[in-house]
Amino acid sequence: CSEIFQVFGQSANDMDMYWDAPWDGDAVAKSCLDQYGFYPDRLHFALSFGDRSDWARSASNIVWSQGEYDPWKGGGVTTNLSDSLTGFVISEAAHHLDLFFSNEDDPPSVVAARKLEMAHVRQWIEEKKEKLKGESLKNLGESVARQ
Repeated sequence: CSEIFQVFGQSANDMDMYWDAPWDGDAVAKSCLDQYGFYPDRLHFALSFGDRSDWARSASNIVWSQGEYDPWKGGGVTTNLSDSLTGFVISEAAHHLDLFFSNEDDPPSVVAARKLEMAHVRQWIEEKKEKLKGESLKNLGESVARQ
């Protein structure tokens, strides 16, 4: 209630352990008041960390992955915000399954997600190396020109 105001609920089906709990922000706020004596600041997260449009303007080199069965998926980034801010949903995956150690039982979607994530990281490393190499050559050229 005091830090992150959860902005999503959940729905149940016959294949999971979750109960039906549709989102009701007013009821959650009232529960915070009843339990802790204050209403939550619904804008705290956005004011502290920005929102998707802020991230698209000021961040780079992030991959957000959400498992199809992840109950937190509703609060995550599920689409690309820019060329270097990638978001996607992994079918047949749970919360952070792609970040666990590989397992022979991993679904192909998780294996593919790991490959995609690593491809992005490798690309960012190569881009940084090229940038540093260019800066080093530029600095070397300026140094030679001064002599």
